[in-house]
Amino acid sequence: MKIRGGKKRELVMKKKCKAKAVVEVLGGLLLGVVLLTTILAYTPVLAQLRDYDPQGLKVTTLEEVLALPDEEIDLATAIMILYKEWDVTFDVAGPLEEIDRMALELELRISPEDNPERVVSLINQYLFEENTYSGADPSDPGFMKD
Repeated sequence: MKIRGGKKRELVMKKKCKAKAVVEVLGGLLLGVVLLTTILAYTPVLAQLRDYDPQGLKVTTLEEVLALPDEEIDLATAIMILYKEWDVTFDVAGPLEEIDRMALELELRISPEDNPERVVSLINQYLFEENTYSGADPSDPGFMKD
């Protein structure tokens, strides 16, 4: 069933409003959440897929992201574009380059033979010990304050 005209526009607007609400909740934690989620999703199987090139890597607007089939959406790119909707001064390319750099560093450490527990341990060590990322405490009065 194809959605046409006004109904499609209404559906896109509803998704866009929900997406903006997600961005507001993430606030200043966005980069940490994106890095953790993306790197956790970056499995040894994905590392072996040299032709990994979903259409989601090429999109530049939220509308383009929403038009993609789920399997073509690149999570990091989509979240960065979503954040740019909230903060027009945000540089999408910088964090994506950082994520790519981190993924390449982790790719050198993670073997296809590693079990999931070892992969999580390597990622945790990389993020929280070597790069000093930390979890956020929602009870902290400074949480989500810029």
